[in-house]
This record gives sequence, structure tokens and C-alpha cells, in this order.
Amino acid sequence: MKRLSQNQMNNLMTGTSLAAELVSAHPDFRSFISTSGYLKCKTKKKFISRSLNSAEKDDIYFYIRKYEINTIYLDNDWDVTDDEIVNSVHLIDIKGIENLERQLKLMIDDLSILEGDWKCDNPL
Repeated sequence: MKRLSQNQMNNLMTGTSLAAELVSAHPDFRSFISTSGYLKCKTKKKFISRSLNSAEKDDIYFYIRKYEINTIYLDNDWDVTDDEIVNSVHLIDIKGIENLERQLKLMIDDLSILEGDWKCDNPL
């Protein structure tokens, strides 16, 4: 799918993170991608309201994080910190759903694989 579904967009606009496991180039690693939205205030970032609010729609920014982690951390249920992450790409301050879709398509072919981050083993 070349576009995010309405359900995926609604999830993002209510503060629900989307994630997916990707194919890793190395057998000892697992690869993940995640994205979520936030609101920017003058001095800080803040969480999005849990209810759909069309007034906030144009003010939402997104981030994308793509990374790999050694399987030993996931197999043993160890905590994962930034020190254990490899091949990390972290894009922030992406304004609007269309720009988010454009950036995601540079990293993954099928946007339909993105689902609520609790549905995959995304450790972050």
C-alpha cells in the first residue's frame, strides 16, 4: 500500500505509535521501524490528545525511527538502550501526514505493515 489507511492515520492522530518488524540483513539482528506523532509548543513537545481533534490535525509533527537490535536482547527480554541499537535512523519534526508518508516510503515499500506498536516485538 502506498498510503496510510484511515485507521493508521486515526491511530497516529490520537497518539498511538505504529511499528513493524522489517527483514534484517544480518541473521543475529532484528530490524524495526516505528513512528508516532506529537505536538510542538514553543518550549517543548507534548503528547497528542487521545480523542480525534481536527483542530490539532494540522499541528501534528511526526518522528520515524528505524533501527536494528541484536536478537540476544529480545530473546532474553533484556532492556534495550540506545547503546545496543545499530544502523539507527531517527527523523524528527516531520510536519503532516503527507510528509510522513513520503519519508516512510523511502524506507519501506508497503505502508500497510505498520500496526500498533504493541502488536510487534518493537522493544522501544
